Amino acid sequence: MLQKPLTQRLSERMYQGSFGGAVSMPGVPLPELETARISSFPTIREASVGVPETILSRLCKLQPESPQLQAQLAEMVAQLAPLLAEAEQLAQEIEQENRKFLEAQHREVRKQGRKQQATCEQLRQEFNNAELSLRNVAVEQENATSHVRALSLMEQQNRHVGRWATDNELSEWQERVSKAKTRVIEANQAAVEALQLRNDAQARLEPAEKELARLGAEETRLRKTIAGEAYVDVETGLSVPARA
Repeated sequence: MLQKPLTQRLSERMYQGSFGGAVSMPGVPLPELETARISSFPTIREASVGVPETILSRLCKLQPESPQLQAQLAEMVAQLAPLLAEAEQLAQEIEQENRKFLEAQHREVRKQGRKQQATCEQLRQEFNNAELSLRNVAVEQENATSHVRALSLMEQQNRHVGRWATDNELSEWQERVSKAKTRVIEANQAAVEALQLRNDAQARLEPAEKELARLGAEETRLRKTIAGEAYVDVETGLSVPARA
């Protein structure tokens, strides 16, 4: 059988007196209250032990003068105490279930974080290698260009061959210049390729690191939520207070 909602059961018991005892007519004091005040029943006060400040704790502090109100107060306390205890138990069950759910999420996020961290480390190494390769190619490109410039300057100053150079010497010079120019072309092409490889590695690394940062923020949120600590929401920049 489906159980009625707590609020409905509370309402019914408050107005019907269905909580394990007979219904008292308004204005008719209960037998056990004819000679005693509410404060003389420790069992009623014990029912609220461990319950936060609620209407029940407020009622237990009251000491009405009239027997009629004493009877109504005792009946209300008798009805509320078990329901509040039941509500407290339900709250604890919900909190335990929520904690298990958060712990499962935390476990999964840590697992994803370990995998993502390994991915980032591999991609970062690939980026570093590509960056180093690009720098080496840039040095070769600069050296090749400087060599061609030096040869061109020598030719302009007529220092490239002797004044009475032979055909073979002139041919060797032309071959030397040609090789130097080819070296520049190859260095330029290598630089283009190295730059593309570096950019590709960076394009893979950046989203991977963003995902790792997202997982890190989520791990922090879950860890602090489980511990009941405050944390800062990275998306809004606002501080989320600790749970009670």
